[in-house]
Amino acid sequence: MSDAADDWLANAPGRWPFEDMLAWCENNNSLPVSREMERWYYVDTVDLPTGRTNEIKVLEGVDAAAARKLTRGELGDFAGWPEERMKGYRSWLRSCIRRGVTNARYAQMTQGGLL
Repeated sequence: MSDAADDWLANAPGRWPFEDMLAWCENNNSLPVSREMERWYYVDTVDLPTGRTNEIKVLEGVDAAAARKLTRGELGDFAGWPEERMKGYRSWLRSCIRRGVTNARYAQMTQGGLL
């Protein structure tokens, strides 16, 4: 008989299919608590000695707030940042946003001209 820890390990987010991880991130990103605590969850592919794997990561604070502003089309330029640096920052945020929602939600965001 297995215990709760064994069951959790067998069903841990790192063992989920990529699409399930995206759905988990999208669901958690839509929760008011994630907005209020300035968090944005996304799936990242990491290199390990045993190979590549996907894992759920989180942006917090200013970066999470900026990602949320970008999803609403409200992220302005930062005072004093050169144009190329701001362009690179937006590109990185778009990548985190893309990996924090399902394909269907991302299509809605891009069709609406938000990203």
